[in-house]
Amino acid sequence: MGKSNWHEAVIGEILKNSFYCGIMTYHKEITPNYLEQKKVRNYGEVPLTQTKGTHTPIVTVEEFNHVQELMAARRKCTKKTDENGRYMVGTVIAPNVWSRIGFCQCGAKLNKVRWRSVNGVEHLCFRCRRAVKNGTSESRKKRGLPAKGGCDSPMVYGWKMDAMARYIFDKCIDNADEVKENAWRMIEREKANRPEKKDNSAEIRQLEGECDKLASRYDRLYEMRAEKEITHEYFIQRGLEIQRKTAELKVQIEQLQEEADAVEMKDEDYDKKLKQLHFALNRLMDLSVPGKKIPDAVVELFIKEIVVYPDHYEWHLNTKKGEKSLIIKEENDIISVAGNDEQDVEILYQPGLGKRRLL
Repeated sequence: MGKSNWHEAVIGEILKNSFYCGIMTYHKEITPNYLEQKKVRNYGEVPLTQTKGTHTPIVTVEEFNHVQELMAARRKCTKKTDENGRYMVGTVIAPNVWSRIGFCQCGAKLNKVRWRSVNGVEHLCFRCRRAVKNGTSESRKKRGLPAKGGCDSPMVYGWKMDAMARYIFDKCIDNADEVKENAWRMIEREKANRPEKKDNSAEIRQLEGECDKLASRYDRLYEMRAEKEITHEYFIQRGLEIQRKTAELKVQIEQLQEEADAVEMKDEDYDKKLKQLHFALNRLMDLSVPGKKIPDAVVELFIKEIVVYPDHYEWHLNTKKGEKSLIIKEENDIISVAGNDEQDVEILYQPGLGKRRLL
């Protein structure tokens, strides 16, 4: 029977095992001291030896290498990492955009916390990861722990982050149309560069003719063995050689047929797909609809990071003129943005007026 519980570590070891793509890897473990005969994991002290196995792989080498690239992109080194790459650990990509680009003033990232649930809809908030793990200075003192190690940054409600992002896109982002046009030009360039369908019929006919010749040769070999004109050993040797060549030719024919059977999209169908992409791109970048949530991909395109302080938020933006910072203050639950003049203050949210004004 198979496993009932599949843990991340087990799945990770399977994904890193080259055996499943048909490659045998040796020297994964070494014995540095021949007297103790104790095996340890090889972290680069001895070069690995890889050979092609005789078993049937379940994934291709290209798929295996692509998985290794994806895993390496999500892996970081701990402070205990040496020159051989020991103690490599993976990082989990946060599913929420504010957890990916949001940081606390102490340098820790923002953790997503469920604030409450109304009619099955979750209302989220975000809090410093250090505060979630170690607590605040006051809570640590109550537990008899030193205040150092905690964080006193406030919890940020998700609707505030969405609302501040909408204000920024309305007032500060000046190159959204340019980015949209560049994306559309990339789509049009893809249409011009799409490859034409390849005609492999002549090569397939040639390979099929060679297979027929090998089949006739095997039949003659069989008749010669039946007439005892050749020995059994010679028949086996020549027969295996003919079968091997035939199998190689059939593999080549299948590959060529797969290329030939690939359906080429007609120009009118391709144009229809492009129009659908253009429409979807316009809807994605259209932020004029009141209350519409800005897509995560658009947020990460124009907002580099957000730093949360006890009394304000620092937004770092990617604009047409380069990086730009914007300070949004919050005092007594009043969210505001200061203009060029100190008295020129725009109120984004104020208790009693409701957050609908901000959205």
